[in-house]
Amino acid sequence: MDVLSRFSLLKACLVMWVLGVTGCASTQSPMPMLSYTGPQSDGKTLVVALRGIGGSVKSFEKYHFISDLHRHYPSFDVMIPDAHFGYYKEKNLRDRLEEDVFKPARAQGYKKIWLVGISLGGLGSLINFQCCESEFAGAVLIAPYSGEAELHQDIETYLAGSGPSPWESARWQEEDSKDFLALWAWILDNGALFSSGRIWLGYGDKDRLSGHELLASRLPEKNVIRVKGGHKAKVFSSIWNDILEQKPF
Repeated sequence: MDVLSRFSLLKACLVMWVLGVTGCASTQSPMPMLSYTGPQSDGKTLVVALRGIGGSVKSFEKYHFISDLHRHYPSFDVMIPDAHFGYYKEKNLRDRLEEDVFKPARAQGYKKIWLVGISLGGLGSLINFQCCESEFAGAVLIAPYSGEAELHQDIETYLAGSGPSPWESARWQEEDSKDFLALWAWILDNGALFSSGRIWLGYGDKDRLSGHELLASRLPEKNVIRVKGGHKAKVFSSIWNDILEQKPF
């Protein structure tokens, strides 16, 4: 069972607390979404953008993510499903994305699907990669949520040879903690994937979420973008532009 299918309400509440958001919308089938056709679309590459917990499907256009992408890649199409927090809480994000986005995209003839995730959407991108990485060309993770700071600290201590394995510690045996341990075990066990150049990471040096440096340590340095700033939309926009300048796709 993958990390998404076991994503617990307890962990969901923690995520919302960390990100400073309360409440979540109800889920729908199929997922509502916005679509943007590239000005020189060739129907071969699709970028699927996953929103943060406090954003909306319109946030990507509001902060010029779409126009910035098309300035560099005019042939790319974009789909933005309304993958809000409710899908994580109800444990059906992966199923809905597969049925409403990925499967139809493959049927339409798209050859490459890229994931772009911001904050909670970065977690969603990792979850989809963890499940079915061969289905995706790559992923751009902008300030992704990947668990509690204490968990990251325990993993770093263990990797440095200065502490016990968090995978064997009684501290992290609750189901929700095991979900993130499973995610990090997958990250650490898949060095070839994370060193392949298919995954990009960007974050601000004052971002309130943790785990970014730990994830960055698994990636090629050229695939990591660090900027000044915190967990804010204008910082995410700056990161996106810096990544686009590196020609990631």
